[in-house]
Amino acid sequence: MVVGEFGESSAIEPMRSDNVSQTHGQQEVGTVMQLSMLQCPGGSIQVGSINADVAGCGLTPCESRHASHNIEQCRHACAVHQSCKAFTWAPIGGDRNTLDKPICSLYDVDQSNAVWGPNQVMCKLTDELWCPAGTTQVGQINADIWGCGLTRCEDRYFSSTVEDCRAECAAEKACNSISWAPIGGDKNHLDKNVCTLYNLDSPTGVHGPKQIFCKWVRTPPLAQR
Repeated sequence: MVVGEFGESSAIEPMRSDNVSQTHGQQEVGTVMQLSMLQCPGGSIQVGSINADVAGCGLTPCESRHASHNIEQCRHACAVHQSCKAFTWAPIGGDRNTLDKPICSLYDVDQSNAVWGPNQVMCKLTDELWCPAGTTQVGQINADIWGCGLTRCEDRYFSSTVEDCRAECAAEKACNSISWAPIGGDKNHLDKNVCTLYNLDSPTGVHGPKQIFCKWVRTPPLAQR
């Protein structure tokens, strides 16, 4: 299983059975891949069936598509790219042209026009709220704790995504939960993303119109000292 900046991958990496060979085109491969179950991460939904694809390498050069180590990092790469609407993710063994590397391709379209495999998934971004890997939602949408939390109020506007907000919490020893409001989600700051860090992990109020409250499901990784 791959563990990256944003937690464990939703896909189980392929397992190999040695001493059995199969042919990929003209290349003899000395292992058989057991295909993993692929699932689009929070903040995205699947497009088409497994192996749905968009022809070409997308918004980045072909050789730049190996930087993501799990599907959450791939979704994050799409979310922070101004033109990205969808992405395809192939874990190791999932792209027949590059079996030894994971492939994350970003696209400015959200419909597939091809098929590619043997094991990849196409996901398009949504505007739904979700808690990132390593955290779980507490309460309903718009659950909140009154006040600005562990930081100054004006220091809450620097996260671009909910994963960035999670990373801020991970870096703060006292942080046990976050509230995340994307642009338009905090009625007092409609033009800004708002990431608030808390030392408590249970909401005490309601604030919106569109935010989510998330707490750690385990000890924050950087707080283990």
